Amino acid sequence: MNKIKYKTYKKVTISIVNSTSCPATFQNGILDANFRKQIHNDEYIVLNKDIPTHGQNWATEQIFNAVGTEKPVDKDLSFYRHKKITLPRDKFSLLKDKLNWSVTRDIENADYHVISDKLLSSIIQTCWTSDYLAGKEYLKFIESCNSFTSTKAKNDLASHYIGDDYIYTINSYWYHSSPVGSAKANQADLVMDKFNSAYRHIADTINYTIDDGTILFKKSTYLLKDEKAFVQFLNPTSKYVLDTYLVDLCNLDNPILTGADFEMIKNLLMSDNRDDAAMALNVLANCNIYKSLDVVSYFYVFYWSWMKDSSSWNSINVKSMRKVLEPLDTIAGYSHSSSYGYDQIVKFLAKNNSLSEFIFKKIINRIVNKYTSAFFSNDSTVFKIPEIELKDKWAESLLFLPVVLDNVVEPDIKQEDLPF
Repeated sequence: MNKIKYKTYKKVTISIVNSTSCPATFQNGILDANFRKQIHNDEYIVLNKDIPTHGQNWATEQIFNAVGTEKPVDKDLSFYRHKKITLPRDKFSLLKDKLNWSVTRDIENADYHVISDKLLSSIIQTCWTSDYLAGKEYLKFIESCNSFTSTKAKNDLASHYIGDDYIYTINSYWYHSSPVGSAKANQADLVMDKFNSAYRHIADTINYTIDDGTILFKKSTYLLKDEKAFVQFLNPTSKYVLDTYLVDLCNLDNPILTGADFEMIKNLLMSDNRDDAAMALNVLANCNIYKSLDVVSYFYVFYWSWMKDSSSWNSINVKSMRKVLEPLDTIAGYSHSSSYGYDQIVKFLAKNNSLSEFIFKKIINRIVNKYTSAFFSNDSTVFKIPEIELKDKWAESLLFLPVVLDNVVEPDIKQEDLPF
């Protein structure tokens, strides 16, 4: 298991003072100014894995790969449930009954920790910049300013150094007191370009090294929202299992939805009878969701309004289904007046190895009916509407067989031993 190391820091912002009573000057290409510091209450965490914070989901996936997750099948195991997981207690009880699995509140002695991708997003938050300097790097930055900074300015910068347990960021914004384009303004811009370049160079090229020699990567800097939960998550003795794997175990014997089910669900959802809609929603919520993800996702995106009006919308199993489909919330129920919504559902299904030919054709039919049927009549004798196809990158993800998740390994448990 490839464990992650880290260090927590407070952040200090250093800003140029440029006021009437204390102006910054740039004579002879030398910056002469005072600086002020602001110590932030928030804590930041830097990891020893080069995991750029360009998007929370991608970073979460990389961190999970680093800590490692397992797929337990043995009996008599105990599980600690972390927050933000998609695993209804009534479903987990099926596994408890048959495999003698138990839930424990003893985080130290649990055999496995149940985690999810949402867990990390509740503990750490992506930073939109990695332009930070840890203690010694801040001092190196000051040294690099020798040729264009006055002794007074360097001494003032150095006076704001308060130790290696802080990360420093430079706010070099300043107000032009001279007209833009004037000689004074141009000279000031040249000096500040050198100042900013020196800062960027140190920030971009030097990572942090902590006491045991471990290198921390600035690109893996996060705002720490819950330090206690993060420490628990990175316990070096812990073994982890994803909530989605346990849901798969619960769903092994649940029905996989087919084309025949599709039409039945569609008719029930669009019925004027709310009980019929509730029945359709329960069929979706109690299927083998990861092996029926194409059908379930299609209805969630394009029939969201009918589903939401159902009396079973807030039932436990439907809430569990909705958590699985949360990545589609930004497009569910909208008018889909552009290609964005269609792009997103195709990408979601492709990412989850569930882009079936059946559902792809359904999506294409919606596009054709929405955007071409109003213009081209069905009895046109002149025009032939061309087929809409996937680009090569996404065509490779198209499944022509019943949907089976390649990345979900079914446990080696005999059918007669299954707890449902």
